[in-house]
Amino acid sequence: DLLRRRVVERDVTLTCVSNEVGGDLIGNARWLGVPLLDVLEEAGVRDGADQLKSTSADGWTSGTPVAAITDGRDALLSFGMNGEPLPPDHGAPVRLFVPGWFGCSCIKWVNELVFVDDSFRTVMPEILRQHYNFLNSNVVVVKHWDFGTEL
Repeated sequence: DLLRRRVVERDVTLTCVSNEVGGDLIGNARWLGVPLLDVLEEAGVRDGADQLKSTSADGWTSGTPVAAITDGRDALLSFGMNGEPLPPDHGAPVRLFVPGWFGCSCIKWVNELVFVDDSFRTVMPEILRQHYNFLNSNVVVVKHWDFGTEL
């Protein structure tokens, strides 16, 4: 279904939140996918929803404020990277990107997106929000999680 939609390419820099100045936990890639907003507008935002809850195939669950998805950041459901199909270690078949938002919200192996209200909270974005200030919307901060899961 995603391949039948409007497809875009975006150059995105990813860096791990624990990357030190001059560290090597950073990379650039050209991501191919569909604008998340296109998909969500078709589905419709549930009344009272203030977050998009995303769940990955390995069980990771994260929330992203609806405002961060609808404010022009160009969030993406990606299925390609650098002109190739998205590799499994980078989130195939689909990875979520929300530029300028916390990397733990940019989950790999997306298998569910649900609008929820303010009763849903995740710990990691709250902790990161207290300790980091991200100013550049072209940089997505990513924490590398190793769940030992082959997908």
